[in-house]
Amino acid sequence: AEGTREEVAAMTGGAPLPSSMRRSLASPVECAALANALCYLKGLGLADELVRQRNFHRLDVWDGATSLIIDGRSLLNLEVLENSATGGERDTLWSVVAHCDTPFGKRLLRQWLCHPLVERREIEARLDAVHELMGAEAAVHGTRELLGRVPDLERLGSRLRARSLPPPPFFSLVGGLADLAGPPQPVWEHP
Repeated sequence: AEGTREEVAAMTGGAPLPSSMRRSLASPVECAALANALCYLKGLGLADELVRQRNFHRLDVWDGATSLIIDGRSLLNLEVLENSATGGERDTLWSVVAHCDTPFGKRLLRQWLCHPLVERREIEARLDAVHELMGAEAAVHGTRELLGRVPDLERLGSRLRARSLPPPPFFSLVGGLADLAGPPQPVWEHP
């Protein structure tokens, strides 16, 4: 880390560093990242001018974040949703794990793949839930069957809130909610 601090000092020509950059020198990882960024900027001929302007701000992407932020280029390079060679879904992570029967299940899985959890205990809790479901084949089958009959409640609900839901889909929404609730039960029994 000390060598990296010296590299940063050398790349800035001894100019006083902005406070956000000085704080980065305390962490070996941040210091190395700063040195690499300055090396890249120096190659472009921009490092000296940018340091002189002292206009650096810390970007703290972990501040309370529950999921990792992955940009579109990284998702493409990792072939999470789209194959970089063909542009299709074949041979992607999505094609391997997407076994959802409902549109809302597909949306949730896509969100999980594009924004993976960062907290270890949350990751382990999700893995435990998957492990439990793998051992409950009959319950999973019944739930899949039930949810397969239910319309896309998430989309219909958002259209209802936006007041753009015509009557046929509205009745589909009501029917879907009734399917989830099960057969009507009497509130009280008559003598």
